[in-house]
Amino acid sequence: MNAPPDARTRIPGYEVHDEIARGGMGLVLNARDMAFDRDVALKVLLPEAREYPEAAARFAIEARLTGRLEHPGIPPVHHLGTLPDGSPFLAMKLIRGRTLAAMLKDNRASGSFPSADLVRIFEQICQAVGFAHASGIIHRDLKPANIMVGAFGEVQVMDWGLAKEVRNAEFGMRIEASSASRAPRSFRSGVRDAEDAGPFAEEIDETAALTPNTADTTQPGTVLGTIPYMPPEQARGLTAQVDARSDVFSLGGILCTLLTGKAPYAGLPVPTLRVLAEMCDTSDAFTRLDASGADPELVAICKRCLAKDRMARPADGGAVAKLVNTYRAGVEERLRLAEREAAAAIARTAEE
Repeated sequence: MNAPPDARTRIPGYEVHDEIARGGMGLVLNARDMAFDRDVALKVLLPEAREYPEAAARFAIEARLTGRLEHPGIPPVHHLGTLPDGSPFLAMKLIRGRTLAAMLKDNRASGSFPSADLVRIFEQICQAVGFAHASGIIHRDLKPANIMVGAFGEVQVMDWGLAKEVRNAEFGMRIEASSASRAPRSFRSGVRDAEDAGPFAEEIDETAALTPNTADTTQPGTVLGTIPYMPPEQARGLTAQVDARSDVFSLGGILCTLLTGKAPYAGLPVPTLRVLAEMCDTSDAFTRLDASGADPELVAICKRCLAKDRMARPADGGAVAKLVNTYRAGVEERLRLAEREAAAAIARTAEE
């Protein structure tokens, strides 16, 4: 971890220790809340993002929406403050653990399909996202890197920076329209080429193969979200069609990664991945799912979430959680039945 430059003296009321993570527009710092004597995570804008009012506006929206989501699987926001230079910062619960992406990287050596623990983690992700959907909020950037698994198994859906309230569509459209009229192209909705991305674009080599630090990173310069996990309506910039079922597609992408070790779109240059996402060409992902060795029922849930037709997907995260819960209950019942049959066989052998 690296000490953040100038951050130690610029956040009143907090003792900043080091940097935890860095994204396309912001970074997360490990700090101590001096008033309550507790560890917190501080999210601040990167210096190059602070000159654009739209970045601060999106930050405030994240704080407001996340603050409404009082769920064990969503980290609470403690404080929305302002730095001396006028840019905002968020103080949130500090989660000690690892991202799901890091866990999967370690798990790949032991097999391609998930353990029971990983399926449980996925169900908890779906439950948290389902709660947000029931509250009228969509995430728009679900991926393993945005899921934290704590030291005691707690699961947290992180980084609601692209979250949007879908119940009040007029509000969301007003924010996006006003931002698009003034912001650099990096903030505008829809698909953009990297050379048109503006100062917030990720540094992507358009000819390079996919790496974890390129297409797997939120890319405000090309699309709102992360291409390997992105539904077609979002990849094509059809913002009016992006809803809870769009998050469901991304949940299917996470499950696809659990089952096959790769995102739905992976292993190709970024421009190719973008085209695949726009077309929703999941043929490679479906081939990998069929060859994964995972339970057919789990594979079927994944394919249903990744459907090109939005209406063919489960309605929201809660619906996916119910499907996974039913699957897990069936597995447990089959295990109990197998144990009873084994015990009966042993008893018969003893009698003979």
